[in-house]
Amino acid sequence: IVVGTGIYLAQTLGVEGFGVWVFATSLVAPLLMVVDGGTEAWGIREVSTHPERLRRSLIEIVALRMILAIGASIVLGLAIALARPAQQWALAWGAVSLLGLTLNTTWAHRGLESAAPAVTVLLQRLLGLGLILLFVRSPEHAARVTFWQGVSETLAAVVLLGLLAPKAGAGPHSALPRFQPFTVLREAWPLGLSRVIRMLPLTFTTILLEYTWSAAAVGAFGAALRIAVLIVIISSTFGMATFPTLARAATLGENSEARVTAAIFRLLAAVVAPVALGGIVLAGPFISLLLTDKFATAAAALQVLLAGFLLMSISDLARGVLQARHQQRRDLRRVIAASLAAAAAAAALTPAYGAVGAAAATLLGEAVVLGFAAHAVWGGGFIVILMRLIGYPVLAAVVMTAPVALLDGQPLAVRVLAGAAAYAATMWPRRRRLIADLRTLERPGRG
Repeated sequence: IVVGTGIYLAQTLGVEGFGVWVFATSLVAPLLMVVDGGTEAWGIREVSTHPERLRRSLIEIVALRMILAIGASIVLGLAIALARPAQQWALAWGAVSLLGLTLNTTWAHRGLESAAPAVTVLLQRLLGLGLILLFVRSPEHAARVTFWQGVSETLAAVVLLGLLAPKAGAGPHSALPRFQPFTVLREAWPLGLSRVIRMLPLTFTTILLEYTWSAAAVGAFGAALRIAVLIVIISSTFGMATFPTLARAATLGENSEARVTAAIFRLLAAVVAPVALGGIVLAGPFISLLLTDKFATAAAALQVLLAGFLLMSISDLARGVLQARHQQRRDLRRVIAASLAAAAAAAALTPAYGAVGAAAATLLGEAVVLGFAAHAVWGGGFIVILMRLIGYPVLAAVVMTAPVALLDGQPLAVRVLAGAAAYAATMWPRRRRLIADLRTLERPGRG
């Protein structure tokens, strides 16, 4: 749905109008991370290991997010004052998303391993798409997109909060927990700051594109980003779904953690590797089919971004292991170093090579993040361990690209089906291992 929404917006708004929306979202996204303040990961870890603290955690996290949202709104106001007229309303409507995140309780539902977030997010995406289809019909409507996105996010947050209320009100208590949101902030801020810093190089890259190239270059980069983001959606959804299991396994000892970690890496690689490598081979046809030839220049950027986001999906799992171990400060130091490297690469490559340079800077930054995170988890032998865990799915994905490439000139559907068949045949000998990995996630404490 996210990719479909991006495709509709690209076709409806045109390259420059799409660039206005991409620019606005690239500035609003870090502010959303500020409002989160690390409470998403902290809340999942807290509720999954101590469900009896749900009510207290809910009150403190929502209160803390309200305080952080005030600060984020001030920063957003400054950004609006400095932005070009075409971008000001698109940024202003981003405040609605700040409200939606403040009220969002996805973290609590995931900590309780409830299916509510999956259903609600699906409905929110459908509602957002429906509102955009109704009210965004021309390039002049570019500024409206952030408003309707925020409306759908806020409504979904209200629904999740309502579903959580009976559980949060259950249990013995005579009074509200003491109001101490800053206690949460002291523990969660490294998680939040790492998310903000993780986002900044991409924001910096988009701003560089806007001021060294044009809104059209931002639009081309944003179009590639909106397709490549499918990998991020898959990996982040998978990571959040498995984080409660990983957090509990970390409390059970090294053996349980090692089994769960290995299972998570193998399963994710089996899903994202074929998507990334297949997308790299088929980037041109996909761009032409989904976005028309107006966005043809986005194909090269898409190929580079897919490689970068494949690395991101693996590195974020490694960072999740550190967070499950309560080593968020260690993770933060590595994210800062990697983000500085990514920003330096963006400063060098983006003005010179435009959207492709921006994508290349992202790829370099993700390679550094992966190296730092994997070294922190496994030490000096991390390359061997990583290849042992994800090497076979990646190899199967490489094998998959052969028929896709050889069938160049054939219809896109034929090439996709041929690649899928080759990947399934290559992965078939590992089916028992993958089934065992799924069972490991269900029972992390068992050998």
